Amino acid sequence: MGLVLASALAGCQGYVIEPGAEPGVSGGRGGPGGPGSCEDPKIVARSRLPRLSNHQLASTLRDLLFLDPTAELAGFSLEAGGSGFDRGDALHVSVENGYAEQLQSAAEALAARAVAESFDDLVPCDPAASGCAGELVRAFGRRAFRRPLTDEEASTFDALFASGADLYPSMEPFEAGARLVIEAMLQMPDFVYRVEQGEAQTVEGYELASRLSYALWSSMPDDALLDAAEDGALDDAEVLGAEVERMLDDARARGMFYDFHEQWLGAERFDSVGRDAARYPEYAGVGPDDLRAELRAYVDAAVLDAPTSFRELLAGRTTYVNRDLAAVYGAEGVGPEGLVELDLTGTGRAGLLTQVGFLSSRATDAHPNLANRGAFVYRQVLCRELADPPADLDLDLPAPDATIRTERDRFEHGTANQPCAGCHNQINPFGFAFEHFDAAGRWREMDNDAPIDASGEITLDGQRVQFDGAEALIDAIADSQEARSCYARQWVRYLYERADQAEDQCLVDTAAERLGEPGYTVRDLVRDLVLSSPLRLRSTEEE
Repeated sequence: MGLVLASALAGCQGYVIEPGAEPGVSGGRGGPGGPGSCEDPKIVARSRLPRLSNHQLASTLRDLLFLDPTAELAGFSLEAGGSGFDRGDALHVSVENGYAEQLQSAAEALAARAVAESFDDLVPCDPAASGCAGELVRAFGRRAFRRPLTDEEASTFDALFASGADLYPSMEPFEAGARLVIEAMLQMPDFVYRVEQGEAQTVEGYELASRLSYALWSSMPDDALLDAAEDGALDDAEVLGAEVERMLDDARARGMFYDFHEQWLGAERFDSVGRDAARYPEYAGVGPDDLRAELRAYVDAAVLDAPTSFRELLAGRTTYVNRDLAAVYGAEGVGPEGLVELDLTGTGRAGLLTQVGFLSSRATDAHPNLANRGAFVYRQVLCRELADPPADLDLDLPAPDATIRTERDRFEHGTANQPCAGCHNQINPFGFAFEHFDAAGRWREMDNDAPIDASGEITLDGQRVQFDGAEALIDAIADSQEARSCYARQWVRYLYERADQAEDQCLVDTAAERLGEPGYTVRDLVRDLVLSSPLRLRSTEEE
């Protein structure tokens, strides 16, 4: 089934799998002239030297060295590519002095730790055996550079290995050589960059293996994928499809699904959420780890363990809480043993956008930020463009008084005039839907002793839609083509590691249509996007 669905998307950008190549396939969509096909498909040019993002660097080092590199990478600054995600070839290509110094320091520390902590995992042979040093150089080099070393490279690193004992005289000679080689390889361009040298339009072999692994794992190819690249097996459609399925079943793909949804929802905000215990006693025990645990458990259930539809992901009626989170939800009887499923039916909540992490991270300590919540839905869930406010704009809202009582009142009065009204007339209705939730994400019926009005009217798919409360708004959005299209677009940005391109529109439209079909899951979407042309082909315009 995977290859059938992939072919539907492949039709938008040119075939990856030749029509009829999959045995036993019938009724496929997206063939020439069929649904989803595009005339004169073009492949978007991308860098042949994308640098590993910080997240990719950390994941690669973890898999390469069999240890956690978090401490050594702690000083690396946060970065974001042009796609809006912390990955991609929009990251600056040059390695500036500051980065080079950080990398050198990290490489030295990590090489020392690797020899001390994971030596047995790194060495493929008996160190006392003749030729083991060369075997280590070539085996580690293949994994670090995501391809075999050239003869010249192997000779250079053999010589470097032999000089290790001079640099680290207090160590055993073999360990000293291994340490120096690892230290050097971690600073080489072929490790720091995902170098592509192939000239053919079809990406093959080791370069395809790297594209697949960094799309699905944000990390290096494993030995099985490198072996398939070496044998040329990835050129076979059936083998490629099976490899993608295998990779999606791997724990590293679970991390990829977490990473996408955390970045999409802005979960980095969780780290800075703090609430006054006197004002919000139910929130007193909640920390960033609890908020992430709830989000990840929800992704586990909706995407990974029992994959469901896009609609269920966005508007499901369950969440997962521990005892501290349960207090914010007003749920009783939750013990200290860990996360448990919580039924949200009848609570006014639905899916990701009424979880405590989202609501509390888009609020101040004193007030829910309705405009921030609304702007997120507008931009990130519906992919609508919205200008940033002017830098010198006065963002203070009026204080409550006899006529301005609720948060909705404050935003309606404070944003009614230009230059605010133009944007806020668009985003405020989305934010007003969330007024039942205070700054801690607790449900409330009243605000400053005034009844809450969470009703409004918006446009979805070109139609006016009325709602009352976040649950009704989220249901309407989850049923919309606009939201499906945006979610597909966010995955295109993430997996293809670049900002929006006009050439992607057909692919996005087709993926959005599939997301609305019964039985089509988020996992299906990711698989099909990975098997589609943008990941398999390169533009002849690339440099």
